[in-house]
This record gives sequence, C-alpha cells and structure tokens, in this order.
Amino acid sequence: MKKVLVLLLSLGIFSAGYSYSCSGSAFYDISRDYVTKKDGIYYEYSYKTTQNNNGKMELIPNVTESSKVTGADAATFEKINKFLGKDKKNLYYKNKVIGKSEGFESIGAYYTYKPCTSPEDNYIIKNTDSVFINDKKLNIDPKSAELLYLNTKQNSDTGFTMLNLYVQDSNGVYYYSEFAGAMQKILDKPLKQNEYKVLENTGNSVYFVSPYKVYLNGTEIKGADAKTFQIVSSSTIPLSRDKDSYYKDHTMITKAEYDKYRRSR
Repeated sequence: MKKVLVLLLSLGIFSAGYSYSCSGSAFYDISRDYVTKKDGIYYEYSYKTTQNNNGKMELIPNVTESSKVTGADAATFEKINKFLGKDKKNLYYKNKVIGKSEGFESIGAYYTYKPCTSPEDNYIIKNTDSVFINDKKLNIDPKSAELLYLNTKQNSDTGFTMLNLYVQDSNGVYYYSEFAGAMQKILDKPLKQNEYKVLENTGNSVYFVSPYKVYLNGTEIKGADAKTFQIVSSSTIPLSRDKDSYYKDHTMITKAEYDKYRRSR
C-alpha cells in the first residue's frame, strides 16, 4: 500500500538543554520565493546574518540574492513551495532544472537543522523518470517507489539533525545515507506493510525490524533475531536484546556488560 508521509519537525534556534552555542557567524532566512519579472522568473533569497567582531556580535543588514530561472516558461510556471517550481516542461529546484515536470508528485518532506541557522526544508519528490531529495537524484525506481519511514532527530550535543529514511521499490528496500548522499540497498525484495516495524528510543536511535534482519540507523545489527528483538532501554544508551543475545548500538555484548549499562542508565 502506498504511503505518503509528510513530517515537518519544527526546531527552535536555541533550545533548552542543548550544549551548542552560536559563538561565530549565524545565518537566518527571511524569505525564499519565486518572483515574476518583466524578463522572466527569478528565485530570490533574503537573509540576515550576524558575525563576531572582536568578541561583539554584530547584525549585518538584510541581504537579498536574486537569480534568474533560466528557461522557465512564465505563462505556465507554478510555484510548488519555496524551493520548487514547475512549468509545462520542466521541474525546478530553486533556479535550476532538475528534470521533467511530467508525473510530478511529492512523497514527503522534513526539516534539518544546523546550529546558528534557520531550519532547512527538504523535499522528497518524483517525476516519471527519477526520485529526488531536493535536487539530488536517488538510485531507486520512481514507478514503484514507496516511503516506509521518515524521521529526523536532533542531537542534543551537536545541535545537528540526523535523518532516518527507509524507502522501497520493486527491487528491494533502501536506507538513505546522508554521509554517502545516496540510497544503500539493505534488502533484496520489498516488504508488505505488516512485515516490518520501527522502534524508537528517547535518544537518537531508530531500529528498523524486517522479518529477518534488524537495522539501527541504517546499519545491520549482526546476529540479531528479528522475531524476538526488542528495545530494553528508552534512554540515550541504545540497549536491545533478543531471545539469545544482548546489544549496545550495533554490537553484541555480554550479559555482564548489559547489566552494567542497565545500572548506569
């Protein structure tokens, strides 16, 4: 069954309990939009910024950057959101063509956050030829692409968000690696809705449990028994177990180590 999941995680600029701080420059969006002018369509970005001047934070006046959307047909151009637009032929991300507009569909959306900046919108979209995160093309089949799970969690130490994204097509199941900037295939066949589950703890850990393998943030927990797997710690220490073994993060540990971690929660 096809799922369309839109997750918009609103994150404040400064949040209580987080250890990061804005000691250097900071950038905050004011507006992003497509603007129609006499000579065509433009993408405009306005922002404000601060910088550290000899220990004193100073506000830089508002800055607006404008760039023409080359080739856009003004008569048929439509704004999809503040990052995406389309006309009768093409699909645009900001001011550049990323593909054809035929078959355009929005699959999901999420926010990511970096310290000292505004939260940034990210969009998972497709056309008849490709699936994209923003303007990045993903190596999955658009005709059968289906979103299984999408979530972002903010790291309380660094302030950065971590994306957990699982998608499938007719060829298998994939995890999107932010580090690699690509889909990584984890299973060789697609799953039915009742064949997988997602377990979360209160930290940054997300477990994806398939009928025969278990993954933590996209990495397989070797040897874990999927049928009996469970989270045993809801704290920031990712502890789990199955009928035979105990795990911390992706690693199998002894019963003695497990008991020690349990006491230290």
